[in-house]
Amino acid sequence: MIPATLPTSFSGKLFLSAFSLAMLAGWVTATVNLYMAYAPLDGQQGMSAADVTIHYYGDRSQNRFTTFLHGSMLENLSDPDKDLQVLHDWALAPGLEDFDAAAHREMFETRIFPVLDEDCLLCHEPGGKAEYAPMESYEQVLPMLEPDRGPSTMMLARSSHYHLIGMGTLALLTGLLAFAFLPARPAGILSCLSIFGLLMDVAGWWLTRETGWAAPIVMAGGASFAGGVVLSHLSLLARYWRAVPV
Repeated sequence: MIPATLPTSFSGKLFLSAFSLAMLAGWVTATVNLYMAYAPLDGQQGMSAADVTIHYYGDRSQNRFTTFLHGSMLENLSDPDKDLQVLHDWALAPGLEDFDAAAHREMFETRIFPVLDEDCLLCHEPGGKAEYAPMESYEQVLPMLEPDRGPSTMMLARSSHYHLIGMGTLALLTGLLAFAFLPARPAGILSCLSIFGLLMDVAGWWLTRETGWAAPIVMAGGASFAGGVVLSHLSLLARYWRAVPV
């Protein structure tokens, strides 16, 4: 039994179909964005649980500076053959047993800062697109040399807030349409897949950040959420244009 009549006007079908198509297009672009953001993290082809772990737990053998260096900063280095390894080794020096703080600061002033000044400060200064990571002094750069422990509590809380509210609203709208136009059983299954997948996804973020082992939970939650939403909208599209309800 269908709890609501199907849209009969062409404009009604067109509007609801356009919404479903927009949601499906959003899923495609989100998938591409996730792949491009996560897949390169472990240096291997494709996206894996290791990529998710590095994103949330961090790569404890690296730090924020080396992440920038081998990511967005790399293409801005005017002479990577000359400077890349020097910058990399300098950034990891605080973790070595024979670390010399005075020599490290001196090298920053004489060798590192000239490279940053020429190639990086356009973005890493007030008003730049990376002003959240300033590099105008040794004191500003030094905190970036701490081992990479993933996103801070504040950053992850902010991301969780946005994700739960935004994706929760999407799951609610999709569920309302599913219960209105699809049979109750599949509507309930798909809606539960979506909302519980969302909760599993975000819970996995925090577990991975704290433990480093929960990346499969993140991937399973994301797949469940996406599967519920995508299958709901594909089913809705088929239902909208079906001439006679079944």
